Amino acid sequence: MRLLTSKLSFVNHATRITWKCWAILLLSVLALVALVGLAARYVPPAYTFVLDRRIAWALPNGATNNQVEAWLQSEGLHYYATKGTWADRIGNQTVTQRAKLRDAQVAQCTKAPVRTPGPLDDFYQVTLYFFFDERNRLIKHSVELCPTGF
Repeated sequence: MRLLTSKLSFVNHATRITWKCWAILLLSVLALVALVGLAARYVPPAYTFVLDRRIAWALPNGATNNQVEAWLQSEGLHYYATKGTWADRIGNQTVTQRAKLRDAQVAQCTKAPVRTPGPLDDFYQVTLYFFFDERNRLIKHSVELCPTGF
């Protein structure tokens, strides 16, 4: 009888260890999910800030349309140009309004979608907008971040 009791005690101890391992694994997975959620929330604004600074350094206001297109090509970005402005909206504003410009100021607009780093591409769309006057000179650029809602 004593031998049977000692074997049962070992089984209970092993079961307790197994449950502790599962509990630790579950808490680790929850912590990882929380970290990914925080990264998905805070990395894109930092990414757009870096893009904005890079553009401001490479393409100051007054740059020509050709300079902007050459920079976009050097970055490996596909772009689309239109006369006037894009009707793209973010919330209840057009991209021109978000850039604090009037439609009459903009003779041409170029937009370039950008892939966000890593897995964030599933959650966010970053688009660069370049606004030009009637002399094809850059008035302003805008880096817009929009959640895609996957």
